[in-house]
Amino acid sequence: MDMLRGGASLGRKGLRVVYFFAGKARKGDIRAFFESACRERSWDLHMLEIDLLRGGECHDLASATAQKKWVEELDQFDVVLCTPPCASFSRAPWANKFGPHPLRSAAYPLGFPWLSARDQAKAMLHNSLISFTFNVMKRVHHLQLVQDIIGFVEHPEDLGRIKDAPPGAVPASIWRFAQVRELVEQGWWTGAF
Repeated sequence: MDMLRGGASLGRKGLRVVYFFAGKARKGDIRAFFESACRERSWDLHMLEIDLLRGGECHDLASATAQKKWVEELDQFDVVLCTPPCASFSRAPWANKFGPHPLRSAAYPLGFPWLSARDQAKAMLHNSLISFTFNVMKRVHHLQLVQDIIGFVEHPEDLGRIKDAPPGAVPASIWRFAQVRELVEQGWWTGAF
């Protein structure tokens, strides 16, 4: 799929991208893909990569003020990418007895009620970042009514129950959240790769 087609239909030689939770700069990252695609089309790339590892405190998406600011500024972009932290949604803690232990499950997607204060704080932080991601995509959906804009979220696939584990050993997945179902009902789609 040519993700950049929207930029061409806007009648300008440029693409404006914001990438939330970009992580540290690395060879072959998302920016490299966009640079290559824009170079092939003779477009200018205007890309903001938002992450604590890149911009320090001013990129702290745990801040409600920063979250609100970014959601309000999404109309300045053609492509919006979100790859929120997934450690507390990972299957890895379920796969061994040596730790770290799971913080949530399909039955308790926002975090187990018996978590220690430290683990509860980690689960709540990740909940806030997932909520921000859903708010971003909801805003992108509304903007699609008035402008060409694409939204993309990446998170681990929902693979269901852990093999040879008790029935309750089902890791939590954002793909089961009501916010995802709402977007899908409004024409968005999901896929695994």
